[in-house]
Amino acid sequence: TAEVNGKHVANGNKEEIAASGDEVDAVQEAIGNLGKWQIFVCLAISLVKFPIAWHQLAIVFMAPHQNYNCTAPARDETSDQCMVNVNGTVTECTEWEYDRSTFTETIISQWNLVCSRTHYANIQQSILMFGVLLGNVIFGNLADRYGRKMPLMVSVVLQLISGIGCAIVPWFPALLLMKLISALATGGTMVTSYVICMEIVGTKWRAAITVLYQIPFSLGHMSLAGLGYFFRHWQHLQIAITLPSIILLSYWWIVPESPRWLLAFGKQRAACKVLQKAANINKIKNKDIPELVRQHCLHQFCCTAEVNGKHVANGNKEEIAASGDEVDAVQEAIGNLGKWQIFVCLAISLVKFPIAWHQLAIVFMAPHQNYNCTAPARDETSDQCMVNVNGTVTECTEWEYDRSTFTETIISQWNLVCSRTHYANIQQSILMFGVLLGNVIFGNLADRYGRKMPLMVSVVLQLISGIGCAIVPWFPALLLMKLISALATGGTMVTSYVICMEIVGTKWRAAITVLYQIPFSLGHMSLAGLGYFFRHWQHLQIAITLPSIILLSYWWIVPESPRWLLAFGKQRAACKVLQKAANINKIKNKDIPELVRQHCLHQVKNKDKLFHSF
Repeated sequence: TAEVNGKHVANGNKEEIAASGDEVDAVQEAIGNLGKWQIFVCLAISLVKFPIAWHQLAIVFMAPHQNYNCTAPARDETSDQCMVNVNGTVTECTEWEYDRSTFTETIISQWNLVCSRTHYANIQQSILMFGVLLGNVIFGNLADRYGRKMPLMVSVVLQLISGIGCAIVPWFPALLLMKLISALATGGTMVTSYVICMEIVGTKWRAAITVLYQIPFSLGHMSLAGLGYFFRHWQHLQIAITLPSIILLSYWWIVPESPRWLLAFGKQRAACKVLQKAANINKIKNKDIPELVRQHCLHQFCCTAEVNGKHVANGNKEEIAASGDEVDAVQEAIGNLGKWQIFVCLAISLVKFPIAWHQLAIVFMAPHQNYNCTAPARDETSDQCMVNVNGTVTECTEWEYDRSTFTETIISQWNLVCSRTHYANIQQSILMFGVLLGNVIFGNLADRYGRKMPLMVSVVLQLISGIGCAIVPWFPALLLMKLISALATGGTMVTSYVICMEIVGTKWRAAITVLYQIPFSLGHMSLAGLGYFFRHWQHLQIAITLPSIILLSYWWIVPESPRWLLAFGKQRAACKVLQKAANINKIKNKDIPELVRQHCLHQVKNKDKLFHSF
């Protein structure tokens, strides 16, 4: 570790160690916090969020509700039937004819997932979310062992192959297998791409990049409606959301291996090569990168020896501390990960359940329904918008809806059919736009007023607006409530995540980032059960909103971020939080006020901002 490009640590003397103390982070020192190189790489990597968003919600257009009639063993015009009367004997239908006026072919119609096979249509989405969760864990471990780039490339290739496989397999079980592989790959792209971005960006920009990195995810959800409009055959849509991943193969040439991983695994020569290229692009000159890497490795060597209870030649504990190395009061006082951090992160991760529910609830709140015109005249022609009254064709003004599956939906309550169909889609676009805007607004508020207060405000807003969605009597008012709810959802996303990252030690942050997403996947999986039990959209809206009452307990159990408190000169409050955490983690013999004092000496002018860029 103490050898880079032929340079040695001398004899571990005081001068060598002191020289290493001021410039420990070779990556940040060599290429800066944020430059053209980091922006280019992060923009390129963020493109993975488009296929992630498409694959996640594609089921809405690939397996929508369709009208169907029995054609075998006998034809009967009764709508949506599963049983048919053949010569006085009631028997199960075996073949069906589907309404193809909106979608020419769906997963439902291709494999007859109706009647007793209806549940198979829901299984694939559960498999998808389970696969994403499993992919996060598997590829997270692979990224630790084999580097960040190789698992990213493997997941991109798997996503491409399995995505095409989904479109061409002739059997439904094979489709489920391809969906699982695709989901594993999607989970892999999520975790590896994010970690690469975080490891090349300087600390003061990471929170901002975390938020901005999610923009393509929201854009992906918004653009999926357009893709679903142009590709009415589910296999064509599957190909359309898969082929863009070919562009991601260019990552092999344009995305580097993480220099931090290279340094951590003793690949100093490769790290120097990556850092030199980045420094050239960022136009950072007069930096002896091999020397910076050598000092970085020397510092790591010294710290490792100290942790093991040994000293490095003359570089004893006091001398290393005196060398100017920055004191991380938070990590030093409470450790990397203890009972306190685990409890707080588990509590905060619960916000991911309502986030997941609100994101996909439209599937059960505004599904397709059969309808017939009842005014100005009744006509049994299915799904009609015009009716013939005494030889005059006129528009329908009232409809009768099929309520066999859902007793009331947003569609049926406000007649969002015919010329008003597009209003049903507007609410989801408003939702995704609101989440994006909420990230920005609450990100700025979290900088100014701390992490906890904006989190509590967003939880309260989410609760009030969620209930408001269920009780407002006008559709425009519903859209307004949806927008406020989305703003609050964006707020809970960004503030909760940052609190977790700011109380956990650096070596556990990547793992916590992955585990923090588990409730999000579980939320998506559990939504199907909620949709099954609550068939009235207002009841479902209440069901996904009321659990947020539990989150009000954050006022007592979630602390203010000690890093924010230190950054804004609130040392007394920071000491109080850190002392409580240290007691719970059973960390003793730490002079927390002294640690805070040393920390402040190094960070008088460096405020730990969530949105430094704004």
